[in-house]
Amino acid sequence: MGACDTCGCGYVHPFQLMGVAETAQIAVYAKDKELFDIARLYWLGCNQTVETDERPWGYAMPGLQEEGYLISWWAVDDPMFAADTGFGYRLKGEGNKTCFPWINAVGVKAYWAMKDRFGSVDFEEIENKYF
Repeated sequence: MGACDTCGCGYVHPFQLMGVAETAQIAVYAKDKELFDIARLYWLGCNQTVETDERPWGYAMPGLQEEGYLISWWAVDDPMFAADTGFGYRLKGEGNKTCFPWINAVGVKAYWAMKDRFGSVDFEEIENKYF
């Protein structure tokens, strides 16, 4: 999983999805099962906050993925998070009160990169075919 660290908190981030297809492809070329498993773990770890009907996370709508999660509130008293700034007390699905379309674009790019390279996003299927 990707991680971000800021002065106020730390959280898991979906940007690692950008390299999943390439990592899986290198693993196939090198016949490196361990590297393939790393690609699979990135895929699963970075997609785990996507809202689905079967696995709701309490976001505003299905399909939504936050920029980050597992916030470490060690600096919760930081003025940046105070109620009077309008930044704190965010609800699920609000992100940081801005629109970050790249978050969804990262997931879409990763999905189509896997489909283009392997014809599937099912790691078991790909593993059975190449290993």
